Amino acid sequence: MVLLTFFAETWADVLVGKLTAQVLFWSCCRKLEVASLTWESLRLIRQEVHFEIVGKHGVKRYLRIPERLFEQHMSARSSASQFVFAAYCEQARQAHTYNSGCQKKIRAEFAPKNFGSWFYARIKEWSASQPNGNANVDVLRKTSLQLAFDGDEVVTSRKVADDAEVSESVLLCHYVNLDLWRKSNRTYYRILAALSADLAAQVGYVESASDRLSRELEAAKDRGDWSRVAKLAAELEKLNRERKSG
Repeated sequence: MVLLTFFAETWADVLVGKLTAQVLFWSCCRKLEVASLTWESLRLIRQEVHFEIVGKHGVKRYLRIPERLFEQHMSARSSASQFVFAAYCEQARQAHTYNSGCQKKIRAEFAPKNFGSWFYARIKEWSASQPNGNANVDVLRKTSLQLAFDGDEVVTSRKVADDAEVSESVLLCHYVNLDLWRKSNRTYYRILAALSADLAAQVGYVESASDRLSRELEAAKDRGDWSRVAKLAAELEKLNRERKSG
């Protein structure tokens, strides 16, 4: 993906820029919804990484990101704030070491709106070098929604919209909303199904054993293959017990 290359090369010192683009890609969310993510909204379910957000018109939803991408976020995490992208402040200051004027414009305290404005400006900067030259942040959201549609051969556009919230298991923690969790996974797997292995790796996805079992489990549920569902669920539960005990 050309945009990720832009962040990796032009804004390598501001790691959260690329991480934000990757989360936007997986989430089908709006800019400020992602910029406002907090660690308090993290929902670890089995080996899955979800965040709970409140979107436009107060609609609650979960968004899921790959485990590998989550590990990158943890490495870049700021200990001074609950905001997921709070490391932006220090990283941006470091990137402008030789420009005191730009440094002064970057506040020490993270503000989602300010970070969202910075990210928007970077998208416009990148877009200016592209053939059409008129892309904005919504291009990531539209791309992921289109991939979610393309990744499900039998889905209707209404179902994609419902699951993405646009317009169980004993392993689940008490604070997990089962309906939002299932919708989040369906959107995640639809996007994944539409990606090539190379592009999936670029946006932070590397398939683990639990990912494979979860994906096969969802597919079996969609087919109504309940004997297969029971077998896969047992394998997934065994894998999670082994991880917890290990």
